[in-house]
Amino acid sequence: MQELKTKKVVNIDVDFVPKIGDVFTGEVAASYFYYSGEKVAQLVIREVTQRRKLEAELRARNQELSKINKMMVGRELKMAELKKRLGN
Repeated sequence: MQELKTKKVVNIDVDFVPKIGDVFTGEVAASYFYYSGEKVAQLVIREVTQRRKLEAELRARNQELSKINKMMVGRELKMAELKKRLGN
């Protein structure tokens, strides 16, 4: 929690293992503040398993689209070069 000295809120992902049910990923937001003159810590836990899964899928799709885009741009550049050679 040393990071809290330089930031107001720190977010970390933690895998939780409940007594009943499946393991889930939680995002823990930690912050310190003063309450009645005393320094206290506040932790907020959000279940983010589905969000992390969707983010990973989105990253994979973006990588696929980037590859396709590079191929298409390469093709267009080759076509432009060919047109230039043919004098069109």
